[in-house]
Amino acid sequence: MRPAGQVPVVGYEPPPADATWSGELVDPEELEDWVDWSDTQWSDAQWADAHGIDVSRAAGGDEWGLLARPGQLSGEVLAGTAPSTALVAALCAVADPREAGASSWWVDPAGPRQESRALDEAELMVGVAQAWDRVASWACARRETAVQQARTLMVAMPAPDPVGVPRWSGAEAAAAELAAALRISPRSIDARLERGARLHTAHPGALWLLEQGLLSWAHAGAVVDACAPLADPALVAAVEARVLRAAPEQTPAQLRRSLARAVARVDPAGHAARHEQAASESVGVRMVALPDALVMITAVLPAPAGRSVLGALDTLATAMRATTSTTEDDATTSRDGDTAGGTDGGVGAGAGRSGSRRRVGAAERADALVALAAALAAHPELVPGLLDAEPARPLVRVTISAATLLGLADEPGELAGYGPIPAGMARALAADGVWARFVTDPATGQLLEASPYRYTPSARTRAFVLARDQTCRHPGCATRAEATDLDHVAPFDHADPPRGGPTTPANLAPRCRRHHNLKTWYGWRTRTTPDGAVVHRTPLGRTYTVPVPPQPTTEPW
Repeated sequence: MRPAGQVPVVGYEPPPADATWSGELVDPEELEDWVDWSDTQWSDAQWADAHGIDVSRAAGGDEWGLLARPGQLSGEVLAGTAPSTALVAALCAVADPREAGASSWWVDPAGPRQESRALDEAELMVGVAQAWDRVASWACARRETAVQQARTLMVAMPAPDPVGVPRWSGAEAAAAELAAALRISPRSIDARLERGARLHTAHPGALWLLEQGLLSWAHAGAVVDACAPLADPALVAAVEARVLRAAPEQTPAQLRRSLARAVARVDPAGHAARHEQAASESVGVRMVALPDALVMITAVLPAPAGRSVLGALDTLATAMRATTSTTEDDATTSRDGDTAGGTDGGVGAGAGRSGSRRRVGAAERADALVALAAALAAHPELVPGLLDAEPARPLVRVTISAATLLGLADEPGELAGYGPIPAGMARALAADGVWARFVTDPATGQLLEASPYRYTPSARTRAFVLARDQTCRHPGCATRAEATDLDHVAPFDHADPPRGGPTTPANLAPRCRRHHNLKTWYGWRTRTTPDGAVVHRTPLGRTYTVPVPPQPTTEPW
C-alpha cells in the first residue's frame, strides 16, 4: 500500500510479469505496488502548492464543518475541497435554486472584497461551479469502476442454462447488459469498456486524478487514447510522468497536444513508423455528398503539406478580400461622384486595409480553393510556373533541437500549427531554405532571443515568439499564434520606453483579439514568471498560470 501523504502519479515501475493486460481488473494493492515511492514523488503538500488544494480537507466527510460555516465560505475553499458526499450536500445548500439569495448567506463578511459583496458572491458561485465540476469527475470515476466490476463479475458467470445457451459468452453478455443499462449503442459499448479497462489497469495516475476531480472524463479518455499504440507499460508510465503534473490546468485539447509530444518523445521509432503506415493508408482527397446541394471535400495529407496548403489558401483568400474591398470602394466612389473624394477617400482605403488583416475564415478558404481550382483549370499552362515559383511558397515553421538537426539525436521536431513530427521529417524541412527553422538549446529547450525600446517587434522577434508560444497565451485558448496580436505583458511606455515593458520575447505573448481586448478593457491583468509562464489575474481575484509550451529538446519538459 502507498504511504500516507503521497499520490500515485509519476515514477511507475514496470508491472509484475504475471499482471494481466487483457482488460481485466487488477487488484488495487497490486496496482499500487507498481509505483515507485522514492523521494522524487509528489507529496500532498507539493500538490497543494501547485494547485491550491487544501489537502487537510481532502479526506471527505464533514468533520471540518463545511455545512456549519455560513458567512465563512469562499469559492476558493469549495473549489479546493476533494469531492465527497459532504461536499455534494454543501453545494446543494449553498446554491439552492429554490431559495432566492441563498448564496449571500454563505459569503464571508470579512472576505477580501468587503467593498463589493456582489464580487464576493460571484467568486463564491464560480467556486460552486468548479466544485460541481470536480464532483462530476469523481462520479465518473466511480461509475467507471462500477462498470468494470460489473463486467468482471459477468465475464466470470456461468451460462444461465448450459443446455439452452450453448454459445454463452460472459463478455458478450456483459457488453449487452451494460449497453442497455447505460443507453450506449451496441457499436460503441466495446470501445467504451476497453477504454475503461485500460484506465483501471494501465493508468493509475490518470484514474487517481479523475477520482480527485482534478481531471474530467474527457481528459482521462485523452490519456488512454493517446497511449493506446504503446504496448510497453514502461512507455505508458513514462508518458504519464511527463504530462500529468500539468494536466489539471489544461483543457482536453491542450492535454492531447501534450500527450502527442510525450508519445513522440518516449517512442520516436514507433512515432515514425506509425506516420509511415498512416501516410501509406490514409493520404488522399475525397468528396462526400451532403444535404442541401453541398459536398464536403476532405484532404488527408502529411502535416507539413497540410500546413503549406492551408497557408496558400489563407494568402489567396486575403488577396481576394483586399481585391473585393477595393472594388467596392471604387464602386462607391463612382456612385457618389466627387463628394466621396478627399479625406473620406482616405478613410475608405484605411478600412479596406484593416479588413485585409482580419483572420481568414473557413468560408473564405473555400472561396479561395474554388478560385484556385478554376484558375488552374482555365490556364493549365500556369502549373509549371507555379511549381517553379519557390519564393512564393507559404512560410512554414519547424522547430528542432540542435542535436537532432546535427544527426546526434532523434528527438521529434515541432511543426507550427500541428505538433510533433518525426525527427527525419523535421531534419528534411529544416534543410529546405523555404521553411523557417528555429534551433533550440539542447540543455534548456529555449529558443535564442533576437531593440527592446521600439513598440513594434522586429520580424525576427515576432517569428521567435510565434515559434516559441505556438498559440494564444490566454488560459485554454488554442488560436494559432500566427492569427494573434503580440501583446506586451508589462505595458510599453510610449513616452519613456526604457521605463516601461520592453519589446523582447520575454515580455511578448501572442493574444487573440478577443483575449487581447479582455486584458485591455475588462480588468484582466497579467505578469510573467522567471521561467516564462504568464500568470493571469481575473477581476474576481482568481489566478490562472499558462506555462511556456515545451520546445523540442533532448531533456524532458
